[in-house]
Amino acid sequence: MPKRAVVGFLAGWPLFAWTAANVRGWKVDGSILWSTLLLAAALIGLAGSRIWTAVAAGVLVGAIALFIVKLSAVIPNLSAAEAVWIGALVVGTATAVFMRSAGEQLTALTVGLLVSAAAEGWLNSRLIEVRRIGGMSWADLWWLGFAVVRLETYLAARWSEIREWHWRRGGQRH
Repeated sequence: MPKRAVVGFLAGWPLFAWTAANVRGWKVDGSILWSTLLLAAALIGLAGSRIWTAVAAGVLVGAIALFIVKLSAVIPNLSAAEAVWIGALVVGTATAVFMRSAGEQLTALTVGLLVSAAAEGWLNSRLIEVRRIGGMSWADLWWLGFAVVRLETYLAARWSEIREWHWRRGGQRH
């Protein structure tokens, strides 16, 4: 992924996160639109087969995210904040298991959460008059999920070093 795309994404996030656009009668959150642009930049560096693998994994991740969101609506003890943290852990772990590189993980996570947001918006459109896709909870889930993915990937890559810490005695070095 180009470094300019990452810098542009981080610089533009505060500007777009608080806006919403009307797309065919749906109110789409700006963070979703901005993340879709980052997704397009991430797709540039991936091979064709890896793109479709990441999209397929993203659909599975989206189903998991939608299940957790709807489960939090049914279970009274599970608050919205806890659902975001649990969702980020589960979705991030699933993405880390399915995809290896950062671009693939970004693609799978973004596609999955886009699918989840669209399905949730469609399911909620029957109940409320304003049809909305996304929101700040979506952005929280995306940021936390991506942080979990990258942290777990880093720890998995360094697992042999981490295991050796346990066996070292005071002051020993390799």
